[in-house]
Amino acid sequence: DGNEIHGITGHFAYMPQNDLLFPWKTILDNVCLYGEIHGSLARAREEALKNFPAFGLTGYENSYPSALSGGMRQRVALARALVVDSEILLMDEPFSALDKQTSNCLREELQRIWIETKKTILFITHSAEEAVYLADRVVVLKPEGGTVSDILPISLNRPRHVYAPEFVEQRHKILDAVQGVSNRKKEEM
Repeated sequence: DGNEIHGITGHFAYMPQNDLLFPWKTILDNVCLYGEIHGSLARAREEALKNFPAFGLTGYENSYPSALSGGMRQRVALARALVVDSEILLMDEPFSALDKQTSNCLREELQRIWIETKKTILFITHSAEEAVYLADRVVVLKPEGGTVSDILPISLNRPRHVYAPEFVEQRHKILDAVQGVSNRKKEEM
């Protein structure tokens, strides 16, 4: 909203590449962690249980992380980030370690959530396909120092389909932008 952020504000939720679930807590308790910390456990439990069917977590509430696959663990991590109900969701390569089918399912779920909530989501990825599927704007970074190399708007209608010609065209624009960064890096050497 045009305001500088200094320190922790509570406006952000974070989903890292690794799920970072606590092994001694049940799935429900992991999802409700923010509520437990901030004194709103009842609301967090209610919200979590309401969202469990959409994440395929119904029936796993009392299971522990060790009983789940990597994809299921990431679903728990996503559910935990969303229970916070923050204005901004920061996601650091959250689907990169998953198999293609699971990452596709989670991308669809994230797209559905975005369509419903219009949350601001900053999503870090190395996948051009994932960027086109999820983003309204793709920021390509230079390898050194993480400075911006290019900003590419994605103006495709949602839901997006990976085989649509305009989707493929956008994917190639991103790959060309990334390749341009790589070529400039080689030329400097």
